[in-house]
Order: sequence, then structure tokens, then C-alpha cells
Amino acid sequence: MQVQKLESEFREILAEFEHEQAKLGTKHYLVACSGGADSLALWQLLASNLALAKHVTLVHIWHNLRKEAEFEYYNLKTQVDALQGQLLAFSVDVNAYAKVMHFSEEVAARELRRMAFSWASTYYTKVEHNSCYLCLAQHLDDQAETVFNHCLKGTGMRGLAGIWPLKEHCVDLETIKLAAQADYIQIIPEADIAKAELEHFLDTQTDDLTYTAWRPLLKFTKADLLAYVKARGLNYADDQSNKDTHYERNFLRQTILPAVLTKFPKAASKLANLASLAQTELEVTDYLLQTNLELNKQVVNLSKSINLPGKDQALAITFQPDSTSILPIKLVQFYWQRLLAELLPDLLITQRQLKVVESFILKAWTKPSKQIQFFSLNKQTIVVLLDRCLVVYVSPDLHLADKKLATDLVIAKCKPFFLAYYGKLLPLASNWPQYFELIGDLSASLELRAAQKGDYLLVEQKQLALEAYFKRLPLPSFLYSELLVLVKKNTQHVQHLFFRNLRKKVEFKAK
Repeated sequence: MQVQKLESEFREILAEFEHEQAKLGTKHYLVACSGGADSLALWQLLASNLALAKHVTLVHIWHNLRKEAEFEYYNLKTQVDALQGQLLAFSVDVNAYAKVMHFSEEVAARELRRMAFSWASTYYTKVEHNSCYLCLAQHLDDQAETVFNHCLKGTGMRGLAGIWPLKEHCVDLETIKLAAQADYIQIIPEADIAKAELEHFLDTQTDDLTYTAWRPLLKFTKADLLAYVKARGLNYADDQSNKDTHYERNFLRQTILPAVLTKFPKAASKLANLASLAQTELEVTDYLLQTNLELNKQVVNLSKSINLPGKDQALAITFQPDSTSILPIKLVQFYWQRLLAELLPDLLITQRQLKVVESFILKAWTKPSKQIQFFSLNKQTIVVLLDRCLVVYVSPDLHLADKKLATDLVIAKCKPFFLAYYGKLLPLASNWPQYFELIGDLSASLELRAAQKGDYLLVEQKQLALEAYFKRLPLPSFLYSELLVLVKKNTQHVQHLFFRNLRKKVEFKAK
């Protein structure tokens, strides 16, 4: 592709993106730049737009893994200075962080990059009052490799979708602060933004840090970008580790795909087009799932109503099937997978594990049990099923051995979700219309009244009659002692107890 044509097509992509995101106002573009041809091309394509020039900043991560990294950093800085660009650089200690966190080198590098990106992006968002996008230079060949790799591993629709053009990420604030304090991530003092200013900004934050990744080069090939960089006279770095076929991705890039392309010259563009089609179908499907009233009534997401401590994450859903419903279980399972991908995007799950969790969903939907059932996905991830409540819990504090589960710890962590679930089945939540839909109208002897400090029941029977009413509900025995309803004889107002307060009263023990 000729340079002028590439620039023209990129301007169209940029104009379309600016139009779509116009409601967010002025934007600042951070360009993740390794110094390679792809990221240098992206930087120049953005910076060459005069209207954006002052709102484009390069972000470089010095991984300290290769001896060439120092030269690559100073080579990049020289070019940025010559073109009067802005540079923000981080030095990360991948090996030390991997050792402390028991991560692989690849995972540790990825996590540290995300910390740096979220730190920089949040800074520009809050200090400049702009919407900020982190621009990544993945191209059409990267998309093809990703889809091909996923196919070899037996992917589903989300794997076929490959690399998304726009994606949001969130990084735990305390994790970044601890990493910065331990010098696993540092700002290189020569950066255009003062090191002290960025460190002070991090210290003053109270919320988790976020960034939105945008990949505007997915329609261009590696050859297109390489030709553009050469035509612009940019001195790019060539990372020799990318040629090491010991790594899975490099093996595909250097060996398998070139052989495929000799026989099928358009294979890369066809694979990239497959990703685009899969993304469109997923977006439409997600919209239909979100707006399906019957599905959302019968499959309730509890995750966003519970504040989790520290680095813990969870997907908790409850199943409330209607006996008259014709909702297929496959649709319910697909809905669960969508929530899993949305709330726990970094969780890797095999096809075998997926089948086990789907069997849990089938049990909850058709034959709920009061017995707690466990399934370990990995040493820090557990699936817990109780009655119609399914919880996928991820926590660094679980430390689950392969054959022994820390049962008490798991139950303690999942307790808020179970109580929230049963709170929806009991008169313990303020949304009474939903309550009536779940278990039917109250008997004629129980009348609802409202008060400023909460919801009340008017009891026209003695306390024993009320207790008998609660016992008729399908509850596990451990919840009976939670229902401490204070009732006087004859007609008295009874303030209900919210499930959030019930946690403090009784130790959670399942039958």
C-alpha cells in the first residue's frame, strides 16, 4: 500500500472514531511504543495530524529483559526529541515481579504494562480533563495470528472474535501502589512529565485506575506499516526475540502462517474478516441478551451489588426459572459465558472446565440442592454452587491445593452472595414487587405497610404463625436463625432485617 493511501485511510479511521466518541470531548492519545516499526508508524500517523499533535504522547515500557533494551530506549528518545514529540517512559522489573508473584515472565510483563498504561491514562484523564485512549499497534497480521491460534486450541465465538478494536481495562489501585513502592515499576526521570508529579498523582488516588485500549491499525498489514516507516525515514528497532520459534506465537508467525499463505494468499485477510464478523455477531447477541426481559428476570447477576475486598473478583448469578417458561438451558449457559467474559476477562478456562460449570448450571436450573458443591478451576479460582446460586470466585487468598479445598475460607468469601440470593427470596429487601413475583403474594393475614426507615409487615397473627410462614419457604436450615423477626402479640409493626445486617449475626454453616 502506498504511503499516501495508507495516510488517507488512517485519516478516515481517525475521523470516524472522533465522530463516534464526540460526546466525550477533547481526547488525549497515548501510543504504546516499543520502538518497533508498528508502533512508530502508529505514532507518526497520529502525530502528523496537526490538530492532534499536542494531544499525542508516546508511552514506552523498558522491560529490562534484553541487553538491547537500553539502546532501543535512547534511540526512541532521540527520535522523539528530534520531532518535538512527548515521551513518558516506565522501567519495570519483570523478573523480580514474576518471582514474588509466582507468575511466568510473560504474565508478569503483561501485568506491569497494564499498571503503567492505567497510571498514565488516568493521569491524563483527570489532570487534563480529557478522555484518554491508549493506542496499540496490533495490525491485520496480528489479528490473523490470534484467530488462527485460537482455532487450533478449539475456541468458541469469543476466540474467533480475536482482538477487539476498543476495549476497557481496570487495574487495582493498591496493586499499582505496592508495585511502585517496591520499585517493580518506576518512571524514568528523563520523561517529559516530571517523575515527582506522576508519583504524587498516584498517591492521591482513591479509585482503581482504568484505561481504554484502541487499535486503529487492524486493517493494515505488517508490510504496509514497514513500508510507511521506511518511507518516513524512522529508525525502528527489530526485536530478535520475535524470531525465537520456541514461543508458540512466534512458531505460528515464522513457520505455519507463511506456509499457509503460499497456498492461500488471502488467508490473513480472511481470518481478520472472520474476527470482524464474530465481533459483530457477539455485539448483536449481547444486546439481545441484555434486553431479554424473560432471561434477565430468571438469571440475575449479583456480582455488581457486592463490594469485594482487595484483589478478589467474583461472578455470582442466581437462577430463578419459571415453570411456564420455555427458555432453553443453552441460552442460559450462553448468557453465563457472556457474563464470565465481561466480568472476569483474564480468567483462562478450558473446554473441560467449561463443561463442568455448565453441568452446575444445569443442576441449579433443574434440580437445585442445599448441599454446597465445589469445583476448582485453578489454585486461586473456585466455582461454588448452593441451591440456585452459582459463584465463580477468584482470590489471591484462596491458595487452593489441587486435591484439597480450603472449605471454610471459600464459604466465608461466598457468604455475602448466598445471603444476597436468599435475600431476594425473603421479605428482606426493599423491592417488594420483585419479591411478590418470586414467591407469590403474602397470605391474607399479612399486610404490607411502608415507613420512612424501611419496609414493614403488619402482622395480624401471633409470632408462631409468622414463623410457620417463613418455614414453608424453601430455605436451607442455616438461614432460619437469621430470621430474627421481633413480633409482639396481636397487631404490631415489624421492621424487616436487611440481609446485609444478617451477616453479622450467625456463622454461616451449610448442611
